[in-house]
Amino acid sequence: MAVRDAVGDARGPDVKRVSLGRSSDGRLRATMTLEKKIAPADLLARTGPPGSLCLRLWTKSAPGSLPADYLVCATAKDSKTLQANVLKEDDDGMPDRAGAASVGIHKDRIVILRFSQSAVGRPDTIRFAGEATRAGCPRTSCADVAPNAPGTATFKLR
Repeated sequence: MAVRDAVGDARGPDVKRVSLGRSSDGRLRATMTLEKKIAPADLLARTGPPGSLCLRLWTKSAPGSLPADYLVCATAKDSKTLQANVLKEDDDGMPDRAGAASVGIHKDRIVILRFSQSAVGRPDTIRFAGEATRAGCPRTSCADVAPNAPGTATFKLR
């Protein structure tokens, strides 16, 4: 399942397309296509929070009413390397690590995240949206979301 977003609507990384599907190895595979090239160094901030490329996943709660149940996020480990994790929202408002994810950049603009279905509870259906956050900006207005909030796309696993 894929969704497209308008380009030119973000001051940082501009999400053009987001998709979620199943890899041949059974893991889930998400892609985020950005309007311009991106490198790990672009997600590092001199001050403020780092930038990130995340997939918001709703497996139980309704999108828009609560934070996403899971986040699969890529951030910069250093200026040349990305790292990714599956995070689960909990009661204290801070997400906890729920599992591992792998991340890669293809053709300088396509970020590929892979993670196991068990890391997100093996749901029948996942509602999802992509989010790219600009490095150094602490406000939610620094994020480009695709599809535009509160929209989501739906991927059926079974």
